[in-house]
Amino acid sequence: MIKDARLQPRHPIRVVAKRTGLTTAVLRAWERRYDAVTPTRSDGGQRLYTDYDVTRLSLLRQAVEGGRSIGSVAGLSDTSLEQLVLEDVGAISRPDPGLERARSEEEHSSLIECLDAVTSLDHVGLERALMSAAVRLPHDELIDEVVEPLLVRIGAMWRDELIRPGAEHLATSTIRRFLEWLLSWVSGDGSRGTMIAATPQGQVHEFGALMSCVVAAAEGWSAIFLGPDLPAAEIAIVAERVDANAVALSAIIPGAEPDAVEQILDLRKLLPAGVHLFTGGSALVSSATELERNGVRLLSSLRELRAAFIANGL
Repeated sequence: MIKDARLQPRHPIRVVAKRTGLTTAVLRAWERRYDAVTPTRSDGGQRLYTDYDVTRLSLLRQAVEGGRSIGSVAGLSDTSLEQLVLEDVGAISRPDPGLERARSEEEHSSLIECLDAVTSLDHVGLERALMSAAVRLPHDELIDEVVEPLLVRIGAMWRDELIRPGAEHLATSTIRRFLEWLLSWVSGDGSRGTMIAATPQGQVHEFGALMSCVVAAAEGWSAIFLGPDLPAAEIAIVAERVDANAVALSAIIPGAEPDAVEQILDLRKLLPAGVHLFTGGSALVSSATELERNGVRLLSSLRELRAAFIANGL
């Protein structure tokens, strides 16, 4: 029997991610590629970490933030790693305000660079800016602070006639290709389950569903993007055949036919009770109470999708 409670594997990966400041994707990558820590598995296959694992991962994060490569520090003993971090940053667990400011400025500059490319009809520059941001930023910040606000700004500029329809189409086609590439790059290992995403029939704007796939993949899901404009019955068939644990739908066109809310409620009836149904989009806001009452979770942002995974133990 293990007597030291600090050695008992009791922390799921989401708790570890919150405590260490590392994304779940990074935690899994450091485990696979560098043997940074070796979590055990629960009976259901969930990673479980000890208190010592959490401390070591926090030290590794600070060493990397201090400018060292993970490959050069992953093999160090805990004592050597702690000493190195003390030398590099001076304090083990205190966040670095300068780093946070630098990252915020980096996100802002990436967004500005993307917008400049959009207004200049420079699809090569836009793709280059997005790729550069993907290399520099964690996946969650890339989506939340660059891609999502970029799409909002493009929509507003098109609505206010600050850019022509051709510029809007050029930009969104470039962003779509980037997100599809990002999804294949993140490629979740399926340890959290399988999620499919689409838009209901009549809803042709697929970015919300596509970004939800990227978010899920970064959190360890096998994420399958079905595309836009699918009837509820077709979505249910795919969910059954791939044994999906969750379905995510996006609907942003108010008044589109057929009615998105009715389709979502129909899909809820077609899906097994154990399959989570997440939805988002401006077309659904006025029906939030009805959706929630019928077992459909309406989310206002991709941050809420990550939080919903945690809240539902996914």
